[in-house]
Amino acid sequence: MPEKGQVKYGIEKVKSNIGAAASVAVLDILIRGAVRQVIRIFNTIGSFLSIIPGAAFIIRLFNLVVETACNYIDECILGYIFVSRENNPEANIWKTSADGIVLYAQNWKAIGVGAVKTVLMLWVLKAILYIVSFALFASSLNMGFFGVLFIALVVWALNKAIIDPLATVNMAKAYFAAIEQNPVPAVDLYEKVSNASSKFRQILDNAGSAAGGMAQPTNI
Repeated sequence: MPEKGQVKYGIEKVKSNIGAAASVAVLDILIRGAVRQVIRIFNTIGSFLSIIPGAAFIIRLFNLVVETACNYIDECILGYIFVSRENNPEANIWKTSADGIVLYAQNWKAIGVGAVKTVLMLWVLKAILYIVSFALFASSLNMGFFGVLFIALVVWALNKAIIDPLATVNMAKAYFAAIEQNPVPAVDLYEKVSNASSKFRQILDNAGSAAGGMAQPTNI
């Protein structure tokens, strides 16, 4: 734990990387849009395969894992930027953001395993949360609609305060464990992401502008 305290340390890191946060926000919009497209494709496939026992369930499970893996990509990459700038304070935050994106895609198998574990954890914790909440506030059900609404708000608040942060930590751990084994962004994947995404190219353009030239992918 930092000597100055976690909260103060976190505030300082966010302030010093505010530009990186902006780039990750742009990326987050791109990723969420791509995820929705992928999920729509698999939903279409699932509708055709629904006649096969269990196929539709597998498609829905896959979609859930993909959503979970991508919901936390901005937090993972922002964490990657923090760590990179800790080791090299002069690092180009836009280039580091791009590296973090490519590393996320490059290590999708290992991160996917982490996403599966996170999904299972979310199911268990949310089930426990609902059971405990209804047990503790069962008397509220006598209030009818407002009682149910009160319990729903309690569940939502506890989910945001406890479960969601745990999921973020789990995915970040999976991300950093994966890139530790495969830490260098591959040139070919860098180019594929760049060719597929105008927003990613915009990040590269910003990286090149900040560096006074064109940003180059790390070679392996």
